[in-house]
Amino acid sequence: MNEDGVSAAVIREILKNDDLHEGRNIIGMHLGCCSFLNRSAVEFLRGDDEEDIAPWWIAGFNKRVDWIEATALDFLFFNKLLDNDKNATANPVKTIRNVASGMMRECRGLARRLGFQIYLLEPDCAVEAILT
Repeated sequence: MNEDGVSAAVIREILKNDDLHEGRNIIGMHLGCCSFLNRSAVEFLRGDDEEDIAPWWIAGFNKRVDWIEATALDFLFFNKLLDNDKNATANPVKTIRNVASGMMRECRGLARRLGFQIYLLEPDCAVEAILT
């Protein structure tokens, strides 16, 4: 559960909603709340390979952050994502890797200090932190 009282179980139930659950039709998910996103939360949200409810990637913060700095980093993230959006549905893995690469070039220090991470959810159920 994050500091705002939203649990991973609530988010997972939303992902399991029948209206959304037709394979991986959610490409990515940005969770802008503090102290929430870590590998165990991502693995829980992903579920097991039979459910296949997870998006291709999940991004967010694993620390308590100042909202102004976090908002600035969010803008940088979404700017990179929109710059790469032409291929987002065709190749979501390549797109989010390009976003991570651009963020590491331009705002590595801020991302690390705020505990911002992007996790790639591979089809074989592996979880990979790609903002390193």
